[in-house]
Amino acid sequence: MSIWRPDQIAFLHYNLRTNTIVEPVTLAPPSDLETFAYYVDPVNGSNADNGSYHEPCATIAHVLTLITDNDTNHRYIINILGGPVSEAAITWKPWVSLSGNGRDVTVITSPITYTATVDPDIFNPPRFNFLGCRMSSLTLNCTLSINTNIRCIDATILNYTCISNVDYNTNPNNFFLESCNVGTIVCDGALHIYDNSTVLSQMDINLSDNLCPPFVELVGGLCQGEVSITNRGILYSSGALMTCDIFGISGIQTPHWETNCMTTGVVSGALNIINIDEKLVSTNIDFVVNYETMIFVDATAGNRIVTLPNALYRKATRTTIKKVDATVNTVTIATSGGTIDNAITKVLTAANEVVEITSDALNYWIV
Repeated sequence: MSIWRPDQIAFLHYNLRTNTIVEPVTLAPPSDLETFAYYVDPVNGSNADNGSYHEPCATIAHVLTLITDNDTNHRYIINILGGPVSEAAITWKPWVSLSGNGRDVTVITSPITYTATVDPDIFNPPRFNFLGCRMSSLTLNCTLSINTNIRCIDATILNYTCISNVDYNTNPNNFFLESCNVGTIVCDGALHIYDNSTVLSQMDINLSDNLCPPFVELVGGLCQGEVSITNRGILYSSGALMTCDIFGISGIQTPHWETNCMTTGVVSGALNIINIDEKLVSTNIDFVVNYETMIFVDATAGNRIVTLPNALYRKATRTTIKKVDATVNTVTIATSGGTIDNAITKVLTAANEVVEITSDALNYWIV
């Protein structure tokens, strides 16, 4: 397996807010940058050895005690030979990456926790990676730092916690996932999920809202399970298949979801939704249409209202609304400006009843 140096990895990503491809600023590494490699063999290694390839240590924790210098121009990578890794809880260090032999080979049952130290140098912040391994628990706490970049690549993570108190619009701490299978994600900060390979992400995402507006950008892959977005939480999803249920919990503000993805799960709760590419959305609550063109409404729990924007803003745009349940509850289609076939509303009463509506910029018409 090829080893990527922490300072060499960069990603292009698509900014849904500005409709542009963003190339991150890449700062040249210092001329005196050095990378040092250590090796761990949990079965045949010994902590009496020096951690070289021919004399590997037995535990990750012991190798971390060998790394004592504070030169931020030095990088370290711990290579795991074999597995599984089962030792006491591991406290990670900045500038240290971990490389396994693949998520099915290198299994780490020890909880790993990284707590950042104060880092005022935004031009040379901590950057490190977790590559090719399976981790039971990974907690990244960067509440004391700015612009720290941590990446998990080709990994399986059962429980993943990302914490930051730096707003995404300033110098955020970035937590990247690429080609990862993830169980549960708890995010308070900026988390970027890149999953453009054949390995699909399976995750439950909980965007909490304690320290700063949590921000998650999901690019590609498959999102299953449940997404819970609280208060100021922001989710951007692009090019992914969203089979998960998405639930919004309002507080001081209403959480926000901006997407161009196909969504087949149930969307419920208080949630401001902007659908960039006018895709499908399923809902079981009252729903205000933004850019969506296909709305599936489940009225099992009670009568529902779907409100279209002012007809002025939907000229020549076709919107399809379907009642998917078989109850006697109704789905009422209303507008915030204009009529529907010269009526104030249109009501769907039968199971699987569907209506397609377009606008002439003054009123809506059933087509």
